[in-house]
Amino acid sequence: MSFSGHSSRDSIDSSEDGGARLYSPSVSGSTHRSDRSRASNTEQTTPSYNESGDRASGGGALYGSSSTHHSQYVTGFPPPVNVGQGQSTALVHSQAFPSRQQQPGPPQGFQGYVPSETPTLSLAQSLQNLSIAVSNEQNLHPACKALIQHIRYAQQRIFGLRQAIQRQPGLPREFTTSFDLDIQALIADVVEQSRAADTLATEMKSLASECDGLKAALGSQTLEHQRFRNNAESKMKELNEELENEREKTQRAERRAAYLQEKQIADQNMIEGLKQQLEGKRNLWMTIHSDPEERAMVLAANTRSSSPYTGTTYGSDNPSSSMSGDEMSLPGSSDMISPQVHPQHPALAGNRHGQRNMRNSGRSRNSRSGDGRHPQQTHSGVSEYGSPAGRKAPSTVVARSFPVIEDDETTMEWRKEFQRLFYSLEGFSVSYTSGVATGVAAGVKRSSPVLWNRICEILYPNNLQNGDAHATCLLDDDGARPYLVARLLIQHVVENILSYQGWLGFDGTTDKELTELANRLRTGDLFKTHERQAAVDGQAAIVSKIIAHPKFRSFQNWKKNEHFAKIKAIVGPLLSSSRPNSTVMSDASYDLFSIVDAAWMLSAKLFNSRLSFQYVWGETCIKFSQELHDAIETREDPRYLQAKQMRLKLVAVPGVTMRNDQGMSILPKRLLKAKVLLMP
Repeated sequence: MSFSGHSSRDSIDSSEDGGARLYSPSVSGSTHRSDRSRASNTEQTTPSYNESGDRASGGGALYGSSSTHHSQYVTGFPPPVNVGQGQSTALVHSQAFPSRQQQPGPPQGFQGYVPSETPTLSLAQSLQNLSIAVSNEQNLHPACKALIQHIRYAQQRIFGLRQAIQRQPGLPREFTTSFDLDIQALIADVVEQSRAADTLATEMKSLASECDGLKAALGSQTLEHQRFRNNAESKMKELNEELENEREKTQRAERRAAYLQEKQIADQNMIEGLKQQLEGKRNLWMTIHSDPEERAMVLAANTRSSSPYTGTTYGSDNPSSSMSGDEMSLPGSSDMISPQVHPQHPALAGNRHGQRNMRNSGRSRNSRSGDGRHPQQTHSGVSEYGSPAGRKAPSTVVARSFPVIEDDETTMEWRKEFQRLFYSLEGFSVSYTSGVATGVAAGVKRSSPVLWNRICEILYPNNLQNGDAHATCLLDDDGARPYLVARLLIQHVVENILSYQGWLGFDGTTDKELTELANRLRTGDLFKTHERQAAVDGQAAIVSKIIAHPKFRSFQNWKKNEHFAKIKAIVGPLLSSSRPNSTVMSDASYDLFSIVDAAWMLSAKLFNSRLSFQYVWGETCIKFSQELHDAIETREDPRYLQAKQMRLKLVAVPGVTMRNDQGMSILPKRLLKAKVLLMP
């Protein structure tokens, strides 16, 4: 059954199922609202209906009161309910429907204006005062408000339709009965909807209260969370500051530890240097003072001293307690060459001696003497080492030629390095200069005057006439010629490759600095060992800069080729004629270049060692000394040769000594004896 309210038609159509549709005159919404407004101020009564046939026709009287909450259902109609806050008002019905002839009076407490010409509208307006009236609707959810409005409208339409049907005359009883049943069912549904709306409103208010509580709890938890977060951030900030402070403390401690470690190393080096200096001074003092009583007093004082004494045992018969040889190497020698290298370049092979820079000096001495005794050197006081001047002891120091060989690890390593280079040069000379045709001296003198003058200068530096005759004798002797060539090659390598001169030519600045430092070391202006070491370190820094420079490889190749050309010019006129010349020159060139490369590598190692190396060349015709010389062509006992006062015909290989000026020690170490040929 469908309804179409406020239609212009007034006809009633019956349906097969007993339903009916009612069309009442249309009433505008504005008129409806104005009538409701007038109803609140005007009190009228509705038309009366007959009570006869109420049950038969299914009609009933409509009663309503704002104070009535619930009433019993009559003929299926729900009782009216007045709603307080959050409740709906049910509809109130009489025990029986009113008759069409007699209309009941207005409901109890009803006030309003109901036009008599519109029965449906009058009933609808009356029902507006009896419909759901919920207090505090502004607190309800908009959906609940809309639902309540729809329920009110449905109530109005239902009761309006019922009242209109009852007022229509001539309707069949079956129709009115069926229509009343349908109306009762609709009213029951509307009541259930009203109750559901009440329940929904109550639940929504409860949910709203719970939501407010949850919001309050959430706000409280948010504040608590914010407080905890602020505390955590503050604590984290404090921890970060503490961590940063600890890092700074750790860094300071590491820097302090590194500083203390460096200071410890420096102190240890200083202590070692002072020990060596003290040992040298004691050795020198014991050498100068030969009085047994004074020596005993000094030894007793050293024993009672709080400082530990680690020096050697002194005695007149102890050969290690004094310097040996008439050519004791003292700082400031006029003919010393001292090149030095600082850090090792990656292109150079590893240094087995573990040193940082090197110093090397070559020297030729005039050590000739008319008798077989070594000359004495007179010293009024040894100022360089701070030794006291002799009081009761003689003022002369008799020093032997060289110290006793100390076969420690460093000494053995350096001895092997020099032996490897010198043996290769000797082997080259024997291989390529033996078997030369007679008259080679005349040929060299005629074709290579520069080479001839060089040979004479080596043999007799101060007497070229004697050198001419001696050179002729050596060159024409097939057994002595290879050793003379070896002497020429070795001396060229020592003076031009193993010395500072091997590093000249890089640029003008480094050449000038290296030359100035070498002149200071050569002229003897530096008497103190630390002053000499400062000059040596200066050379080391310059050579280190050369090695670290990007142009070092090209410079190294250029220097190798230069020395190869010079050595080739020396040995070219002296090569053997037993093989084809082309083969000799090819093989000799290959071997010479290998020797030059090995010499250059050794030069870098020497510069890297920070040690002083001296090369001692004895002049021709001086007397043989077992401590200085090693005879090549004889197996006689060196003591026998020295006792016979045999003289030197040629020094083929120089003697080599080593000294560490950093330790401030006056004791050089002998690496090699000079290899010599003896006169018959």
